[in-house]
Amino acid sequence: MTDYQRFDLRKSGEITIVDIKAKELSELDFQEQLRDELTDFVTSNSPNKLILNLKSVEFMGSNAIGVLVDVRKAVHEYGGQMVLCDLQRNVRMSLKVLNLEGTLFKICDSESEALIAFE
Repeated sequence: MTDYQRFDLRKSGEITIVDIKAKELSELDFQEQLRDELTDFVTSNSPNKLILNLKSVEFMGSNAIGVLVDVRKAVHEYGGQMVLCDLQRNVRMSLKVLNLEGTLFKICDSESEALIAFE
């Protein structure tokens, strides 16, 4: 797998796990690079089962939420599935307030729960 600056990749069987490497997703340059890297990874590798682990992310601005929406769209275009997991309380509340939890995004409390969701 290619090395990326903004996230790390792991595999658990057929499931690809992306660990975002940031505490805050508020800087526009970071968000654009994250969008480019995630979109490149998704379009190049077409993972059928993708988990985005956001445990290190303490703050996420609206543009960063847009990055997640774009990645989800790219994954769904080829028939893949995406789950978010390990969200900090305030990040999860942001998605809930925007009515994205359970509608656009499946969110699991932990990575182990996300892995089970794909079984």
